[in-house]
Amino acid sequence: MSKIFISSGAGLAALYVGLGAYASHGLKPHLNADLYAVFQTGLHYHIIHSLALVLLGLFLRNSFSKLAVSAGVFLFAGIILFSFSLYLYAGFGLPVSSLTPIGGMSYIAGWILFMISALFYQTGHKKLGFFSKICITWIGFVHHFMKFPIIQYGEKVTFIPESKPCRI
Repeated sequence: MSKIFISSGAGLAALYVGLGAYASHGLKPHLNADLYAVFQTGLHYHIIHSLALVLLGLFLRNSFSKLAVSAGVFLFAGIILFSFSLYLYAGFGLPVSSLTPIGGMSYIAGWILFMISALFYQTGHKKLGFFSKICITWIGFVHHFMKFPIIQYGEKVTFIPESKPCRI
């Protein structure tokens, strides 16, 4: 699954570059400012979530999680439903704006599932990969400022009281 998410995210990022160039050089002279802003909004969310798919694929290399896989499916669906509906509306005037909120909800669901899968992250390896350390550090940073000290390097790491501890 990690290869699928990494390659999908990279392919969608390449598509973003092409659509951005097309918007700047081909569409901008033909669209009013409002429709061009709609197209740019689609591009903005497109690249953020394309990169999120790549990061999710890297996360899945260290630990398989059904929640993380579901998160990837929702993020992918969000790109298709949210960004592409904005492209079709702004670029071609097609009335597909009813798909945009569904895509937005897909984005939200994907991020929530990614967060939950990161919180329940467990590994059977004694050494964690570089990306996993970044995820764990980020979670620890967020929880530190939320007054929930969770991560202490060199000691047991417990994300949720009922979870199994692992060593870093």
